[in-house]
Amino acid sequence: MKQILLRYGWKHTAILYDEDEVFFRRVGKNLALDFRQDSTLSRPFERPFSKSTSDFSSILIEASKYARGL
Repeated sequence: MKQILLRYGWKHTAILYDEDEVFFRRVGKNLALDFRQDSTLSRPFERPFSKSTSDFSSILIEASKYARGL
């Protein structure tokens, strides 16, 4: 993942994950932690959601805004 981001110069990241599923919650939290601990990567926007979420468009808009640091 890091090599892809660095190779293409991508700096804005959002990590969205289903907090109701143990696997995805662990992977999402650990991925965000790895990004934060690596000084060559920008701090990611972390956004868990639940399985009861019905409005994904607002989550994507929020992620788009905050991944860019606004």
